[in-house]
Amino acid sequence: MGAACGDEPRGHPCPVAAATSPGAAPHGPPPHEAAASVDAVALAAALRQLPLRHRQAVVLHYLVGMSVEETGLTLGATGGTVKGWLARARRALASQLDEGEVRVRHG
Repeated sequence: MGAACGDEPRGHPCPVAAATSPGAAPHGPPPHEAAASVDAVALAAALRQLPLRHRQAVVLHYLVGMSVEETGLTLGATGGTVKGWLARARRALASQLDEGEVRVRHG
């Protein structure tokens, strides 16, 4: 059994002691999660560079899950306009992220 804290019921391991004991996992996220965090930061920075309407369309359509029509109703635009905003946003994001193409599910 691990070390017990003063406030823990007798015999229950202390989470602080367990985390700091020899052989405990190192601090920080696992390497694959750290890479995902870097990607998320890069994407967030690229999103901030988009014009407001493009950014709103991307967030509502891809992140919130609204249809093109719902996004248009929310933003006061037609479906065709929303599709144009999404297409320009994808191109801008691809360019900013230097990948040539952003692979996003089209709805």
